[in-house]
Amino acid sequence: MADQEAFQRTINENPHDDGPRLVYADWLEENGECDKAELLRIGCERNRLANAGASPKKLSAVAKREDEIQANHPAWPADLPKLSRTQWGPRERGFVSTIRISDTATFLRHAPKIFVAAPITQVWLDALDDDGAAALAASPWLARLVLLKSHGTHIGDVALKTLVDSPHVANLKRLFITSAGIGDTGARAIARSRSLGKLTTLFLNSNRIGNDGALALADTKRLPALREVYLAANEVRDAGTAALRNRWGENAHL
Repeated sequence: MADQEAFQRTINENPHDDGPRLVYADWLEENGECDKAELLRIGCERNRLANAGASPKKLSAVAKREDEIQANHPAWPADLPKLSRTQWGPRERGFVSTIRISDTATFLRHAPKIFVAAPITQVWLDALDDDGAAALAASPWLARLVLLKSHGTHIGDVALKTLVDSPHVANLKRLFITSAGIGDTGARAIARSRSLGKLTTLFLNSNRIGNDGALALADTKRLPALREVYLAANEVRDAGTAALRNRWGENAHL
């Protein structure tokens, strides 16, 4: 039990790294837990193939095998704690990586228990307001995340700037903030952020972004990894649309 707790702790503290999971897989195999070892290895392989742009056919075959093994061990690696206003997501690379939670205050209150229980890298907040954005920006827990998602709660452009300028967003790859009242100032803040160098997907549907914000995003040099932009149901017109399409082609979703 002590060995497994040590492995769990190392994996939780290094959620982006496959190495600790593969070391744990070797230990599981040595102790007769071959199916669980394979689950970890095939999950890591699926992640590697996805990042390498493997064919859908190859990914589908790996995913099918992973699902078959997981079905035999639905409660592994451990039962997760029941936390108020919190919903655990599916497993990825053998462990739960996603959580849906009511608001920032609840997330920060539960964070010590959340990150001890699982290597969480993706958080969906049902509410993210100005105060919540400021609190989140100041929290080192934010550095664990590769995905942050919120929908339907107003967040001011100033609070958004505080969030995207936080050094703790450096690992974010996907940012989803929809129906939040974000305007051109907020879009410019994202475009000018020095902390979002790993961001690959930006999802800002149903906000108030117009041509000025769209042009700022299209012209940015500070988001080198950004490959997909979603700005449907905003206020972008012809010039903004043309600039976004010129930058990202079909990956500019308007």
